[in-house]
Amino acid sequence: MKRYLCALLLLIPALSFALTPVAINSASINYTAHTITAVGSGFCTGALPAVTFNTTRLTVTSACSASVVVASLPAQAAGSYRLIIANSSGASTTFYLTYGAVGPQGPMGLTGATGAKGATGATGAQGPIGLMGAKGATGATGATGLQGPVGLTGAQGATGATGPAGPQGFTGEMGPQGPQGIQGIPGTNGTNGIDGVDGAQGIQGIPGTNGTNGTGFNFRGAFNPNSTYAANDVVTFTPTTYNVNVSFGSSGSMVGTITTDGTQGALSVANITGWNLTIKDYGTNSTTLTPANSSWSSGNQDTGGQPNSAFTATSTTLTFTYNNGAFWSVAGATGQFCITDWSNCFGPVAFGTWSINGDNQYSYSSVGGGTPQVIATGGNASTSTSRSRSSSTSLLGRSCMGTN
Repeated sequence: MKRYLCALLLLIPALSFALTPVAINSASINYTAHTITAVGSGFCTGALPAVTFNTTRLTVTSACSASVVVASLPAQAAGSYRLIIANSSGASTTFYLTYGAVGPQGPMGLTGATGAKGATGATGAQGPIGLMGAKGATGATGATGLQGPVGLTGAQGATGATGPAGPQGFTGEMGPQGPQGIQGIPGTNGTNGIDGVDGAQGIQGIPGTNGTNGTGFNFRGAFNPNSTYAANDVVTFTPTTYNVNVSFGSSGSMVGTITTDGTQGALSVANITGWNLTIKDYGTNSTTLTPANSSWSSGNQDTGGQPNSAFTATSTTLTFTYNNGAFWSVAGATGQFCITDWSNCFGPVAFGTWSINGDNQYSYSSVGGGTPQVIATGGNASTSTSRSRSSSTSLLGRSCMGTN
């Protein structure tokens, strides 16, 4: 019984940290009052839930309730939209709702074919042991048995008490001399003597073989990411720092700097050598991304880790052009900024943020395909010289290393 009690006490604290799930059973729109009402469960867990309709964060007008929430709803174009409700424990759910007139119901579909018979279930566990039956009546006394054989002799009894001591005997003769005793502890060492006179200097040894001359530097001019470099090649390159200040969604933004290795034209992830970007979605919820806590990636459509030509640089701007399903992203454990020509980040072609500090919220602005989007301006360049030290290419701050 104690074992089961301990297991129960350990289980209760673990369950107290679980998310409270959110479910939307139904939703309706009041077109006169311009409000939307959702009925379900898990809405309010200590604070009002976040309600998003058609990517717009709505103002909740009802009191804190786990099953009903009412929010103000601006006028929308007729269509079907996504309703997202997220509670303060971090759980959220999505419900699709039609704004405007609803078309007639379609005809009922045909009845599907009967499915195949399922496999026979496993044999159930053995039932508990039944209760013990009542005690039976005492049987009749049996007949007296035959007399047994004579038993074995018993063990010897305990020794009796010791008698009184006799008188003392006469003194005996002196015995022989005993063996020699153990040697004593050695005495302390004496003082060291005076050092002797130094001997004459030895004959000089044979001179060693001269070492091999070192390898000199090889100046290769300006750094080119498409060139191959060897150890001890020396190049120059011009890091360029751009200023970022973009806004999106209702209150989202990204502010800071991006530094490249000076490449102009189409960029790859390796051309971005530094960044300090503060991203925000709603109110004061923000985080700062740097090389210490985040990384850049690029891809095409739903596949990451692929280069594309959508993100380009001039001496004064960084620009993303929405085409061919390309996307770029900088992300860390505390949030992500994404700019995409595909539906992999937000659904529409757009740029913005996702889940800053784990709030599971989007903040973005949609754009048209083929549109150029300026991400940063005001490039500030400074020329550096660097020497190749190994057989791999690396751009960290202002150092450059050759390729094999």
